[in-house]
Amino acid sequence: MKKGVRILNCARGGIISEEALARALESGKIGGAAIDVFVEEPPFDSPLLGYDNVIVTPHLGASTQEAQVNVAIDIANEVVSVLSGGPAKNAINIPSVKPEAMAVLAPYIRLAEIMGKISGQLVDGNYEKVEIGYNGEISGKDTRPLTVSALKGLLEMALGSGVNYVNAPALAKSRKIAVVESKSESAEEYSSTMSIKLTSAGTTKLVAGTVVGDEPKIVSIDEDRVDIFPAGRMIFAKHINKPNVIGPCCLVLGKNNINISGMQVGRSEVGGVTMMVLNVDSDVSDAILDEVSQVPGILSAKLVTLLTS
Repeated sequence: MKKGVRILNCARGGIISEEALARALESGKIGGAAIDVFVEEPPFDSPLLGYDNVIVTPHLGASTQEAQVNVAIDIANEVVSVLSGGPAKNAINIPSVKPEAMAVLAPYIRLAEIMGKISGQLVDGNYEKVEIGYNGEISGKDTRPLTVSALKGLLEMALGSGVNYVNAPALAKSRKIAVVESKSESAEEYSSTMSIKLTSAGTTKLVAGTVVGDEPKIVSIDEDRVDIFPAGRMIFAKHINKPNVIGPCCLVLGKNNINISGMQVGRSEVGGVTMMVLNVDSDVSDAILDEVSQVPGILSAKLVTLLTS
């Protein structure tokens, strides 16, 4: 190189030997240098820090005193927002939403996650396709955060608390789960609804819900119209609509000291098949669930929990 050349490194530390560059600066071969990246960061022991003809920057643009204060304030506000049930507005890889839109979407974000948790526990076996539908007014909004929330709820129950709003889409992709979204401006009973349909080995499970007074509400399971405000632990029991079915189920739970805090039964013609949902205040063992399933008229019984360990 010509004598007096300038060296700039803002790519990766180690591309340039800092010791060799220091020797070249001493000899005058290098007229000056600007370095943003170092082998060790912070570069407390770098030989380049003592030269007047070397400009060094800290690699992290937020490392000024003023920026550190502002970043700390932003982080504190973000933590308060998330712990208060709000979204992580500045998280990497999460779709950003304008504040005015978030006021509308926030309760649906919660609904989407709850619906994901419920549908994932109701399906038998692994699922290879997730279809998320948006109907009515909500279809005109940016629904990307809702899809992410649905995937988070869906995968969290299978993979644990390590699933979050950032990695949920990547985890779905890595498990080769196809994710399909659809939108329709038409809606029937409610101004906005969303649905999650899971496909597993040719069979499907469909859960639909809405928001009523900022509270999530499940309005249908497959073909069964229901009216469920989900919470805690729930027993979903498919059964024949006939006498002497609901009572014996409740007796099974009662004799095992399990309190029923709520009940909702879907409507169908007498002798038809419908869904019953029992909210319970404590865990239900597999043995007790089997006992419920053996009640004449009960076709299936599953425990669904919204609680994470």
